[in-house]
Amino acid sequence: VCSSDLLHLQMSGNPKLYNECATYRSKFHVNVDQLKQQLKHLIRKHDVLRCGYFVQSADRICVQEADDILVEIPQHDLTKIEILSEQRAKMLEIQLSCLVEPFDLSRPPLLRISLIHRKHDTILFLVFHHLILDGLSVSNIFLNELNRVNQVHAYQNRGILSYRTQAALERKFWQNSGS
Repeated sequence: VCSSDLLHLQMSGNPKLYNECATYRSKFHVNVDQLKQQLKHLIRKHDVLRCGYFVQSADRICVQEADDILVEIPQHDLTKIEILSEQRAKMLEIQLSCLVEPFDLSRPPLLRISLIHRKHDTILFLVFHHLILDGLSVSNIFLNELNRVNQVHAYQNRGILSYRTQAALERKFWQNSGS
């Protein structure tokens, strides 16, 4: 983290400018407990997701790594809203409220996740602070990795794979994840 960036962020008066967001659509029901486990795995793996930042002086920035981080995942049920334009408006309202809420930089994780349930799909809405990820990292790294973890869990829970196939899939996942 560049000290001038962090100082600018604290002095600018508009920390919301540094929030990044991504949307991930699933045609299937999302198990919140399972999603929390998947996020715990990613947070354990990537130290940047466990870090908080604070300015100690004009030339000194401190990074503090937290041990155990709990990620809350608020859920919003839009399945009863029949009119599509009303559903879209409500979804946009939820997303904007998540996006404009500033982060407390000293309290990791610098990310927020919301689930928006609609009739035929579930939207995973993610907001990250730019200090930990930029737009490309969110889509190219974080979402891909979350998807990989999700695929392993999905195959395990379906029970349709042989033990050998499941073990090979898990081995491949762990080799790709660097853990």
